[in-house]
Amino acid sequence: MANIEQRLHQHAQMDFAFLYNVTTNRLSVGFNVENNALYSSHYDLLPSEIRLTSFMAIATNQLPVKSWSALGRLFTKIDNETALMSWSGSMFEYLMPNLVVPTYPGSLLEKMSQSAVERQIRWG
Repeated sequence: MANIEQRLHQHAQMDFAFLYNVTTNRLSVGFNVENNALYSSHYDLLPSEIRLTSFMAIATNQLPVKSWSALGRLFTKIDNETALMSWSGSMFEYLMPNLVVPTYPGSLLEKMSQSAVERQIRWG
């Protein structure tokens, strides 16, 4: 248990603020050490693993709350049903953040997760 606690403590000390772009209110996908600059691409979709990173960074005062609202919510219709798009449609993108980030009955995140699972079941 001590090892897990230590790893969680170290993870909580990670600094995400340097990846934050104040113009887009989003996190860069990384930092180019050779050019001493952030990459121009950003994590930008709510249904992705960046949801967990953003949640943690906001909770530890590394990012402003408005960065949460900057995460895209791209809606589409699939089989005449509304769907929230992720990059690849994988269960990882939709469900992994739910292990830590709270969802509430009837919320967009809860509906998005249920819809993704139902869609995967139908596809399978």
